[in-house]
Amino acid sequence: MLSTIEFDECTLLITQVKLEKDAVFGIGGSTGGKGQFAGVLLDSKNKTFTVGNESGPAAFAVGAFHKVEVALTEAGVSATLDGKALGKSTKGIGDGFFIEMSLDRYVMADVDNFQLTA
Repeated sequence: MLSTIEFDECTLLITQVKLEKDAVFGIGGSTGGKGQFAGVLLDSKNKTFTVGNESGPAAFAVGAFHKVEVALTEAGVSATLDGKALGKSTKGIGDGFFIEMSLDRYVMADVDNFQLTA
């Protein structure tokens, strides 16, 4: 049974991730269904990030741990990588969502020091 998070002011997701091979790593919140993800996608092959409709360069490389932080609110999403701000989206997430962590293909990913603050 999946439990959902009742929305307060901000939900903060913090983790460290290391990929063995190139992939797109995603972390954020989802209410289920297509297009219901609010978070950050990090592409190690193209060295880019995507937060909502915003994208740009990101120093996300294979073989090294990276600290990823995602702040989720009803008003939007913001993300940082290794302490550097990546971007913000005005597409937020409401009550009753679950945490989603994903890879676009099957690769070994080490995830450490996961923190969830609601």
